[in-house]
Amino acid sequence: MSKACITLNLFRILTKKWIIDRRFFIKSFRCASDLAVNHRIVLDPLCEEKLNDGLKHKRHDGIVTAKRVSLPRALKDATFNLIEKYPVSDLKKKSDDLVKYLWSRRVPVESDVILQQAKQLELQFIKEEGVEELSELSLEEREVLENKLKSKVLLTLRKKIYHWEPIRYDAFRSFLYLFGRLSFDYNAAYQVFYEISRRAVDFAPKSVFHFGSGLGTTIWACNSIWPTSTSEHFCCDVSDDMNTLARLLLQGGREEDKMCIPGVSFRQFFPPSQKIKYDLVVCTFSLNELPSRDERLKTEALWRKTEEFLVVIENGTNTGFSMIADARDFVLKVNQNSHQADGINRQAEGYVFSPCPHDKDCPRVSREDGTPCNFEISYEKLSQSNSQKEMEKGRISYVVLRKGSRNAQIAGSSWPRIVRPVSTPSKCVHLRTCTTSGQLEYSVITAAKHGRDMYWCARACQWGDLLPAATPDEADSTSTDSSYCEEFRESREPN
Repeated sequence: MSKACITLNLFRILTKKWIIDRRFFIKSFRCASDLAVNHRIVLDPLCEEKLNDGLKHKRHDGIVTAKRVSLPRALKDATFNLIEKYPVSDLKKKSDDLVKYLWSRRVPVESDVILQQAKQLELQFIKEEGVEELSELSLEEREVLENKLKSKVLLTLRKKIYHWEPIRYDAFRSFLYLFGRLSFDYNAAYQVFYEISRRAVDFAPKSVFHFGSGLGTTIWACNSIWPTSTSEHFCCDVSDDMNTLARLLLQGGREEDKMCIPGVSFRQFFPPSQKIKYDLVVCTFSLNELPSRDERLKTEALWRKTEEFLVVIENGTNTGFSMIADARDFVLKVNQNSHQADGINRQAEGYVFSPCPHDKDCPRVSREDGTPCNFEISYEKLSQSNSQKEMEKGRISYVVLRKGSRNAQIAGSSWPRIVRPVSTPSKCVHLRTCTTSGQLEYSVITAAKHGRDMYWCARACQWGDLLPAATPDEADSTSTDSSYCEEFRESREPN
């Protein structure tokens, strides 16, 4: 190849790279143009000290997401034993249909909202009929008009309002749920428990209360994280068939065998007594099965049943996030009211352990841009063949509430949470974080401006991790878009 051809090819490669980087900059700038831009990021002194002692950047304390999670061998074998024992035609298709329906579900519309919309529609239709006062009509004419209006209002409400129905998990539907959601549910619980174990290293639950226990995936995830400490698993699920299936999974798919995890008990109804408390209370993918907002706010009862942690997990959709936000705000409000009424009530005092680094209003809710606060997990999708492996990705919204007061001395308690995928073009790292000030921020980290340790720690982070950065003054941490553009251009210059 001639020298001219080599030069031309090199020019094309560099031009293509410049175009890609320019497009990336424009896209990133548009996405972050309405966020506060944080320039003055400083590596947390505690993290810096550990790095100086030999800790690798990719293992810093802000890494709280598990990289690759597989189902426990015993759980996987039990699942395939059940699939072989109870074959179902078109199992994959039917389970996929159920999973799609679960992801598309919304919360039921409250009765007062339906009544308000019905009144508005009735007034609208009366105006369209050209009637100013119903008293002007005769009794027969008024009766005819009211029947006509009633049918029109009901027909319009059926079209406009989401028709929510409870899902009855009988034996067949529970089996479809097993094939379609087992791995996702397990990985969701595992990721949250993994973060708790990473940050609260002294915590090891002796007793766990599983509300809406379903297939018992939280039992398996808890046993994977804390294999020796937990002696009691109290499971509560309204479906008796789902409880039976969860028990069979613990028995390896064979009814005559003992459960491989000891101390597990099942119950269909929520225990009325609040005297018995548990170290860890878990509620996963269950809030949308409750028919009203008042029922969904039973999280207060769950909060009162825990001694240490309350974990609530839902699908990473707008519906799931709205339920998580309601539960979070409700518990924090109960916490605040107890402080005002009784001074400091140690039984009700608590804070948001994860994912929020603050107890303020959620910035995602206040922005009202239709974007949920969610996090991505990878999981191994089940297939009818035990030898096939297929990885998929899903999203969850969750909140972890902890009893006690927020301790700023604990590593990670004041570090920003990375709330969107990390972008790592050449020589810089783009991050979107939620900070202790209760705001969403956009940061561009370079080795030249922020130091080698800060740069490599940020580059090792993923969506859902904590950025090991000290929180600067809000007055010094934000700047204009023009200064952001200037820093980005400087970050592109070669060293």
